[in-house]
Amino acid sequence: MKILLINPPNSVDQKINFVVNVFQPLGLAYIAAVLEKNSYRVKILDSLAEGFDQERIIDGRRMVGLSYSAIKKSIKKFKPDIVGVSVPFSFQSQEAHRIIDLTKRVDSKIITVVGGTHPTIQPEEMLENKNVDYAIRGEGEYVMLNLVRAIEKGRSARSIKGLSFRDNKGKIINNLRDEPIKNLDELPFPARHLLPMGKYFEAAKKARVVDGLIAFGKNRTSIVTSRGCPFGCTFCSVNLTMTRLWRGRSPENVVSEIKDFIDRFGIQYFDILDDNFTLFPERTKKICRLMIKEDLKISWTTPNGVRADKLDKEMVILMKKAGCIGIKVAPESGNQEVLDKVIKKSLDLKKVKKAVALCKKQQLPVEAFFVIGFPEETERNIRQTISFAKQLRRLGCEYCYFFIATPYYGTEMYQSAVSKGYLDESDYRQNEIFTAMNRSIMKSPNFSAERLGELLRIAARVNPPVTKRRILAGVRLLCLDPLRVFRFYLGYFKNFFT
Repeated sequence: MKILLINPPNSVDQKINFVVNVFQPLGLAYIAAVLEKNSYRVKILDSLAEGFDQERIIDGRRMVGLSYSAIKKSIKKFKPDIVGVSVPFSFQSQEAHRIIDLTKRVDSKIITVVGGTHPTIQPEEMLENKNVDYAIRGEGEYVMLNLVRAIEKGRSARSIKGLSFRDNKGKIINNLRDEPIKNLDELPFPARHLLPMGKYFEAAKKARVVDGLIAFGKNRTSIVTSRGCPFGCTFCSVNLTMTRLWRGRSPENVVSEIKDFIDRFGIQYFDILDDNFTLFPERTKKICRLMIKEDLKISWTTPNGVRADKLDKEMVILMKKAGCIGIKVAPESGNQEVLDKVIKKSLDLKKVKKAVALCKKQQLPVEAFFVIGFPEETERNIRQTISFAKQLRRLGCEYCYFFIATPYYGTEMYQSAVSKGYLDESDYRQNEIFTAMNRSIMKSPNFSAERLGELLRIAARVNPPVTKRRILAGVRLLCLDPLRVFRFYLGYFKNFFT
């Protein structure tokens, strides 16, 4: 059996001023590692990374990645029995469908499988495409392994947990989800040797990676040390994919992987992609102590944010000593009532301020995430969030990111918006929705979409027009990609001053 796993190109509406950046598809790399461990021949085609410097306009969308003809050529050359396509974001689903259709045109006998956040939450949307044979929901490592084994042995795959498919009459069947993987240490490390690591390093030199201005140009990767989230933020879809059961790898296993990718790939910087890296402080501290003991000489950040209320002086000191060069916290709102009753995030804003001040004192750079535009919010609430962000800036927060509240399908926020008439479900196009679009698709009784846009621009002024780190990275990038620098700062200043 030969399995080809594909990370599709990315595309966005050509009118949106959004830079499509490269990310390493760890989900595919984990699945590939499990399949390799069980003696299957696997190849990963990261068409986004392989063609990160190729852009084209197709059907009104700006696509970044390999051309369809190049992807088709790779499929023909490898001659896979199974093609698996990752769909981590809904706005990627269009490209995923096109690759699935292309695969069947190459050979209709190839079994096609999709997996990721979008198929987990909306398997029906994927399976409406008759060229999609199976959709995997939830963690995909063992579901994919069981599916490959069943196909190889000619057995029915229809009893496999976590699998969605069409029956003989064309009806979509969603089997029960499989249990979350409780012992994450049993998983092999992601198969980075199957990823085009050189392409990621090349993209980093042009800041075409996520958070590209941090550790500019360094050989980099990402790591996941835990899965699941026990909290209930109404706008978040993490629990729909990774469940509310938090599971953490052992500190020894985490540090072993870090040592492995340093030795094998010369990694100089990595992102910890956990949603709850600091949930259990003693575990976090032990990971840091082991990194310090091993004298790894590597830098890292937490781009998805950490629980600010779990930070203490000892943890911050250990994180910095272990190579951390920056963290993000996520207060979301500056109004405690909105945080408690609308967002339903169990977080004390006073502790956020203490955490920021602590990081400043220990000289650990910290940034913050905010979300505005919940229909239940008032303009006064939003201004309180802006005021709170100003307070954090005075306490030492380097930068505050503001996003428009986005109702992702399946979340509590989505269901509430539909039931209260804030969102027209019939007009909801999830493949066009992503957080960075900076416009509201919901109606609010308290403010118009135009007024919310004005408030977003006011919020942006909390930050300095250009930070020292951005100036230094911008100068470097200017020599490599001047056109992109011009476009980026044109949009940045336009947003700041209008």
